[in-house]
Amino acid sequence: MNGPGTCVPISLSAFLLNKLHIINCKTVLMESFTCVHHFSLTAKILSPIVDLFLVKWPSLLQLKKSSQYIGRLPLLPESSDNGKHISLTTNSYVLITVGSTSFDQLIEAVDSKEFVSWFKKRGFAGLHIQKGRGKYELKLVLSELKDYDVQVFEYKNSLNEEITRASLIIGHAGAGTILDTLEAGKPLFVVPNSSLMNNHQAELAEELNEGHYLWCSHISHLIQELEKITCDSRLKEFPASETPALQLLLKGLF
Repeated sequence: MNGPGTCVPISLSAFLLNKLHIINCKTVLMESFTCVHHFSLTAKILSPIVDLFLVKWPSLLQLKKSSQYIGRLPLLPESSDNGKHISLTTNSYVLITVGSTSFDQLIEAVDSKEFVSWFKKRGFAGLHIQKGRGKYELKLVLSELKDYDVQVFEYKNSLNEEITRASLIIGHAGAGTILDTLEAGKPLFVVPNSSLMNNHQAELAEELNEGHYLWCSHISHLIQELEKITCDSRLKEFPASETPALQLLLKGLF
């Protein structure tokens, strides 16, 4: 279950039915990957009553001692570098993605002389733009990049193939986009969409940027920060899935 609207009522019902000895079940709560330094509303309500509370960021262990860590990043920062790195290449296209909503600020920044100049200097083969349901209409990139592989679309059922084939992904800081790109081992530059509520995107992006798993910038500094990235720039490879740790904890519970 996901979100307080469904998760909280059902979990509270299970807790009460357990207390009344009507059923016998265990409840497990896994905090969102986007919650780095704070707990979600669901966690604040349910963490005191669940049988197992799992967090994905080491910083949350300090906020609730009874929580269990199943995140991918090592608890000790000095052991976070496995020696494997991701480098930027320019033999394919740049993928721009705004996710399932709209982010006209990013699309407009891409449709600029500064971005087109940066793109041409780097020598990329194409530009694929997933613009979502935004209202901004691209003009400059369509006229200035006629000789390149330029594709513009609103949505696709999955961006996995686009991500896998791209040289660089530039997009909003949604958890789905971030995880899909990091798991594919592709260079990622994120621009948090500050118009979204609670600013979860910025918190997640800044933490991963600090760990050197991706690059991050405010929209107003996009071009300046892109200029700093070269083929010699390297990012850490994101650690593998936390599934084995989760399985061990669940076995211990049941």
